[in-house]
Amino acid sequence: MKLTSWKQWKEFLKTQQIQDEYGDPMSYEDFVDMVEGYKAPGFVREDGHKNFVHNEEGRRKGWFNPERDWDDEDGYSFTTVEFS
Repeated sequence: MKLTSWKQWKEFLKTQQIQDEYGDPMSYEDFVDMVEGYKAPGFVREDGHKNFVHNEEGRRKGWFNPERDWDDEDGYSFTTVEFS
């Protein structure tokens, strides 16, 4: 199955065990709240910091590659390459 949008990932993850970057379990609800809250594209914190819209930023800086990078209908950025 090829997952190409946040909506598809959200549905898929309902039946998966989710772990954070340290290997600690995370509930589905907490993960969704994180992604749709303070990790969402364009989210602005109280201090004024705005999340990058990664592919938008990539287009400006020249590292966007349409063969491997895309945005879903809700603005979530995806890529087929590993990054940190």
